[in-house]
Amino acid sequence: MCNKGHGESELRSPEGIAFHPERSVLYVADTGNNRVQVLERNGAYLDSIGPKGKHAKGTVRFRKIGPTASQLNQPTDVAVTITRIVVADSGNHKVKVKCALVCVTVAYTG
Repeated sequence: MCNKGHGESELRSPEGIAFHPERSVLYVADTGNNRVQVLERNGAYLDSIGPKGKHAKGTVRFRKIGPTASQLNQPTDVAVTITRIVVADSGNHKVKVKCALVCVTVAYTG
């Protein structure tokens, strides 16, 4: 479905996946690329969430609420509801929730 790499529809150490409950969309915690990729069921690239550093075209960003709020560092899992995306942002020791255009850190250790 996807090849190893850094580009669109390419993954490095994917760990968690979730399907959107109403759309045929797959969310993949692309741990090695510090992002969550949004893909069609056939693996075609749609979007990405929070790549560290330069944001790719079409990237959905978490609104910056702190120094690293808009960046993901080794996301290991993702859950999706109709209105929210929840990401286990392991490298930042946080759980991030995306609602509309707002990111909220709901748990933090470290």
